[in-house]
Amino acid sequence: MVQWLCPAPHLWGDALALTGATAEARVRPDLDKFYASPPAGMSAEALPFAHLSFLEDRASQPMETRVSGIDRFTRTRSAFSRPRFYNSIVEKMDLFSTIERISRQIPMSRFDRPSGSQQLDKVSDFAAASIRRNYG
Repeated sequence: MVQWLCPAPHLWGDALALTGATAEARVRPDLDKFYASPPAGMSAEALPFAHLSFLEDRASQPMETRVSGIDRFTRTRSAFSRPRFYNSIVEKMDLFSTIERISRQIPMSRFDRPSGSQQLDKVSDFAAASIRRNYG
């Protein structure tokens, strides 16, 4: 089951086959990126955050490291992919306090993994083991 913050996950064309998701409309006509329906479906209700992971793809082996200190605020801020749109709706102070609250209250980690489909099973197993270890 997937909990997503927007109407549907966005996946690149090659990720559709890797994940088994069904392609819906293109995100933009000039990109090989699609809204997708995950095979296990979507959660019908908003769920509370238990953990926030920031994905990276620079490591040769999957690894997870905790995010701490000011890096928590910086990474949370960077997760708002288009803050200029958010800023046009609400005051900047609201955005700041939202980011500050998230960065203070929610556990965070950096999940760094090798890119490429040949590593997908290994990376998926590592991620699943981490979730089980941390959240039962």
